[in-house]
Amino acid sequence: MSRRRDILRNKLLEKLRHQGKFHTRFRMSETAFNDLVELLRPALKRVIYNSRSRQPIFVELVVAIGLRWLAGGTYQEIEDVFGVSTTEAYRSRNKFIDALLNCDPLQIRLPTTVTEWEEVRKGFESKSSGGVINGCVGAIDGFFQRTLMPRKKDCANNQTAYFSGHYEHYGVNCLGICDVEGRYLFFCVASPGKTNDALSFVNAGCHEILRDMPAGTYFVGDAAFELSEKLITPFTGSQRANPSRDLYE
Repeated sequence: MSRRRDILRNKLLEKLRHQGKFHTRFRMSETAFNDLVELLRPALKRVIYNSRSRQPIFVELVVAIGLRWLAGGTYQEIEDVFGVSTTEAYRSRNKFIDALLNCDPLQIRLPTTVTEWEEVRKGFESKSSGGVINGCVGAIDGFFQRTLMPRKKDCANNQTAYFSGHYEHYGVNCLGICDVEGRYLFFCVASPGKTNDALSFVNAGCHEILRDMPAGTYFVGDAAFELSEKLITPFTGSQRANPSRDLYE
């Protein structure tokens, strides 16, 4: 085992374990980290070399660098902690992102068959009290991702469409649907930041998703979405005054 691999596995990881900071640094447990390494190993098995020392950079190190970057780590920090050059920090990050995006088991996919939808439905049912939630096949919500102010030529000269008065920042409105374990079934950048969740729902083509879902199934979302047979939302405002609706707020 190379010295660099030994540093990663024995010194850095052991220190993070001892301090209870593994999840903070990589945004996942050590078990999940090891599982991710094995998923990405086929794509990262070609060893790249650190131009500073000519030591090989192994899969574990590439994954650690990529995760730390995604978690907000600076390149200066990555260089110091992992002992790589600036060039190799960028190169490792790029290799990690490419491997991640092209890893088939990690692809975000909606169920396409009745059997797949039923598997998702059973997940929600098993987590609910007495199986009372027996038709839910996804939880849907919007997410505002902050960005820099777009250039006029990149937004058809409509920069104000990307400014959210609620968040007081420029950004884009994203939309996600997840299963009972919090795993994405669907995700997209739906609209400019000024757009509300209901309109983003339309822009993302979610009506087609609802149309193709099996009979008796539905998504759950917050009050920003429009209530329908296939999309269940909570009671709001004066509707909550009725005691019989207490459990559905």
